Amino acid sequence: ERQEMLERLNKKVEHYARQVAALQLLDDILCGQEQATQDKFLQPVLEAVRPYLATVLPGSDLHFTETLDVTGLRRQSQEQTLDLLSAGTQEQIAVLVRLGFARLSAQSGSPMPVILDDALVYSDDERIARAFDALHAASKLHQVIILTCRSASFAALGGNQLALEEWKPDDTAV
Repeated sequence: ERQEMLERLNKKVEHYARQVAALQLLDDILCGQEQATQDKFLQPVLEAVRPYLATVLPGSDLHFTETLDVTGLRRQSQEQTLDLLSAGTQEQIAVLVRLGFARLSAQSGSPMPVILDDALVYSDDERIARAFDALHAASKLHQVIILTCRSASFAALGGNQLALEEWKPDDTAV
């Protein structure tokens, strides 16, 4: 009777061992597919963002999720989650990622404008100057439109400045 029980339990162990092996194989396959997907979609994004990142935040690299959300920044071998970064650094990263996506789009033959509305307001003088360098580089690939009420701060950026004028109705219009 004990021998029969031992055989039944050994069969269960073998069954579970096969299930564990199958699950481990499935995990390996899924991890491989996840890596392939990241290589296919994430790597081009990282490559497009890196030149801008090197200009504004030298020696750093971004971490993205598989859905292309930025989760953190690595600089000088230190990992920092996005929520621990200053508002200025978070804002700069947001601008750089937009520039990176626009760079990718331009490289694929479909340039698109990047429109920034009062961006970089939390940047110190040094970082904003470097961000302007990144914006100048981006403007060679696609249009960059910046809306700001801080015209003096953004004067060094150059470009074509537009001003709003009061609208006057045309009396001759029907």
